[in-house]
Amino acid sequence: SKNTRATMKAAHLALDRYLLENGSYPTATSKTTLENVSSNSLKLAKELLQDCAPYSKANGNKTKVFDDFGSDSDGKARDIYYVYPAKDSNSFALISDGKDGNPNTDDEIIYLPAGNKTLKPGFYIGKTTNDGGVSDTEPLAQ
Repeated sequence: SKNTRATMKAAHLALDRYLLENGSYPTATSKTTLENVSSNSLKLAKELLQDCAPYSKANGNKTKVFDDFGSDSDGKARDIYYVYPAKDSNSFALISDGKDGNPNTDDEIIYLPAGNKTLKPGFYIGKTTNDGGVSDTEPLAQ
């Protein structure tokens, strides 16, 4: 799932530009889709669409960003989720439900761009909670 990680890094860049322009990341205290987050900012929606291609799709004035486990062509593309502030962190978390497509299982791909109280910045595989808490994690090769 190198494509999922690349998409998450691209979304991170778009979110950092949002931070620079607005003074804070978009708030989402429980796991939500990047599509919902982008609905509040047309500029963020456009940047996610461009930066995350080909794993992004315009949906009106918002942008769906998805992992590489489902297929956009058959409508089964699976969202990448966002939480800010993530539990035990001053930053956000990006989360893919992983190969099995089920939330809160041990194969989720988690991107913590600033780390948290116990983990360094980077990619992990493990479980998440709706507030962006992580458990049973193992680092993924960068």
